[in-house]
Amino acid sequence: MATFSNLVAALKNINAISELMLEKAQQELWEQLAALEKERLVQIELVFPLNQSIIEDDEEIKILLSDINAVNSKITSICETQKHALLEQIKSFNKNKKATQAYGAGLNR
Repeated sequence: MATFSNLVAALKNINAISELMLEKAQQELWEQLAALEKERLVQIELVFPLNQSIIEDDEEIKILLSDINAVNSKITSICETQKHALLEQIKSFNKNKKATQAYGAGLNR
């Protein structure tokens, strides 16, 4: 980052993208979430790693980083919940598939 104000602007942009990602996760719009994640990653790579003294000395940056982290935790939680629900659906599908195959094998005898 060239200047302090550019750093703050970049962190605000990362936070805004993170908020959009949270909305997409809440709406279960996974493809849009993934696209935003790629966009956010580009921004993150431009900013990080941060100089520790900047983080310690500036309250606005501390707040922005805390906000980004909090939103990211919410996104992660939603995605983990969805992941577990999807795994349960797959297990159920596989059980039904096996039952159907067994029933079909019984009819062919």
